[in-house]
Amino acid sequence: MRLVTLAIGAFVTSVLALALAAAAIWRLRCEGFGCVGIGVAWLAWAAAFVVVLVGGLVLRSWPSRGKSGAVAINGALVVQGILALVAIAAWLAKSAA
Repeated sequence: MRLVTLAIGAFVTSVLALALAAAAIWRLRCEGFGCVGIGVAWLAWAAAFVVVLVGGLVLRSWPSRGKSGAVAINGALVVQGILALVAIAAWLAKSAA
């Protein structure tokens, strides 16, 4: 049970880290060749997003997570879904401008 609790804590922390990283990448300025670096940063963020999402879905299907663990996992998955929608909307708004 302790391992499950540790995994849930790591998942919730990872979702928060993804949100902070997205905000930090969004604030980067594009100056010449630096635009490539921003693209690479977003690619790495998207890869980390998928890894964290898969981990969260695996934890959600784990039978011994307990009621408080289920609430934490579901809440973090909702936050991660909102984060994905905001990132997609920002990308579409920026590419349309």
